[in-house]
Amino acid sequence: MTDNTKEEAPPSYQEAIKTSVSAITEGSSSSYHQSFQRPPVQPPRPTQPSIPAQQYHPKPQVKPPPNSTPGNPPLPFKYPKNYKCRKCNNTGYKMKNGRTCKDCWEALAPRNSYNLVNNSFQPHYFGSTTYVPYTPPLPPGATNRAQLPPIRVPPGDPRLGGILCGRCRGSGMVRFLLDMELCPVCSGLGRVINVPQPFPQYPQYPQYPQHQQHQQFSYMPQPQGGPVPYQRTKNYADRKR
Repeated sequence: MTDNTKEEAPPSYQEAIKTSVSAITEGSSSSYHQSFQRPPVQPPRPTQPSIPAQQYHPKPQVKPPPNSTPGNPPLPFKYPKNYKCRKCNNTGYKMKNGRTCKDCWEALAPRNSYNLVNNSFQPHYFGSTTYVPYTPPLPPGATNRAQLPPIRVPPGDPRLGGILCGRCRGSGMVRFLLDMELCPVCSGLGRVINVPQPFPQYPQYPQYPQHQQHQQFSYMPQPQGGPVPYQRTKNYADRKR
C-alpha cells in the first residue's frame, strides 16, 4: 500500500526554541503596551466657590511728637526759634554717640521744685531717695490699716515717675571742677518730675465772617403793638414824700 501523503517531519530543536521565544516576546510586548496605556479621562469635578481673600486693613500710623527723635524718648522742652546746638543739632542727643546733650538739658530743661524733693542729708542714706508707694483712694468711711512704709530707692529709679534726667543721666550728681554736687536740673532725684503738660485741645467752633456776625446780633425783635413807651420812675425824694 502506497501512501501519497508524506508525513511531515517534526521541527528541529532550534526552530522550536525560536517559535517559543517569538511567541513569548509578542505576548509580553502586548501585555506591556496594555499595562502602560493612558488611564481613562475622568469627568471634571464640580468647582467649589472661591473664598475671597481677607481684606488688608493698614494700621493707622501714629505720628511721633514734634520734639522727639526716632529711637529716643521725647524731650520735656522745646528749642527756641534762634537757638542752635552744634553737638546735637537741636535733637537733645549728641550726634557722635547718641547720648543726651548735657548743655541743652541744663539750659532748657524744666527744674524740679524743692517741694517735691527732700534734700535732708543723712550719711547712711547718701545717694538714695525716699519713695512713697502710691495707695489707691479708699471709699468714704474706710480706714487703711496696712499702710506700706516708704522705700529707699536709688536716684533715677523708674518708680519715682517722670522721665530720666538728661543732665546727670540718672545719677543725681554732676561734676564741678574736682568736686561733685547735686544736679541743677533734677536736684539730685535723677528724674525730672516737673514736666510741663501739653495744652488741652478744645474743639474748634465754626467762625462766621464779620458781616454775618453783625447781621446775626444786630437784629432784636420788638414786642407786639410797637415799642414800649418810656416811663419815668420816681426818684428817692418823691418816694420819701
